[in-house]
Amino acid sequence: MMRRWCAVLLSLASVQAQAQEPARWPTVYVHSLQGVTLHDTALLLPRPGSGPRAFSLALAQALLQQLGRTQVVSDVPLARALKALDARQPAWLVGLLRTPARELRYQWVLPLYRDTLVFYQSPLRPLAATSWQQARQLPVCVVYGSAPEEYAVQFGLQRVERSSSYALCLRMLAAGRVSLAPVVAGDLKAKLQEAGLSVAAVQPSPLPTVPLQSYLVASHATPPAEVQAWLQAWQQLAASAAYRQLRQRYWP
Repeated sequence: MMRRWCAVLLSLASVQAQAQEPARWPTVYVHSLQGVTLHDTALLLPRPGSGPRAFSLALAQALLQQLGRTQVVSDVPLARALKALDARQPAWLVGLLRTPARELRYQWVLPLYRDTLVFYQSPLRPLAATSWQQARQLPVCVVYGSAPEEYAVQFGLQRVERSSSYALCLRMLAAGRVSLAPVVAGDLKAKLQEAGLSVAAVQPSPLPTVPLQSYLVASHATPPAEVQAWLQAWQQLAASAAYRQLRQRYWP
């Protein structure tokens, strides 16, 4: 069974081991993969059982294979990926959370999964705040350019500390340097592992949670024919057993 899945993984990732893609194919970006990929290989391979981001990467690779394309998936920081999509050039981004501020900036092509944004606290320093007004002066760590940053500002939190990674925010929370660290619930396990923390290091705060949905998006410069090709590939994949196998493997 393990050999079979290794063969499937290598098949899905083989598109990344070949030459750079022709200019006619828009670049495919992915972000925030810390803790959800295998590190003992030169290929960008999702780690089995690592959750929605691993599943999204595997799905994007499967779609590229369905399209017959030999192009790499570029793992870059979120800010860089958004800059590329905003630059009026054809491009794709795997796994962008849909928020009000982003609504008009991109083509929201394919919903990948639903999740929840949770403002986590330390169990050693539980908070009494149950509303955003009560939490206004609490220090909160967010990743620069992320959906958690957008919502923290929208909710009126005034002591926002911006970081380069969720792992760093979680370490700051565990160390007592901040009172809150918002993380998408489905990402928490991988981010805790990256931070070297146990699941007991954090717990949900009494503050409200925020429902979110992650998408495969395209820049507005991406041609309609390209978008339609991806949608057709998705329809074929979703109707096959391969889709269910990917979901069971990476996001059971």
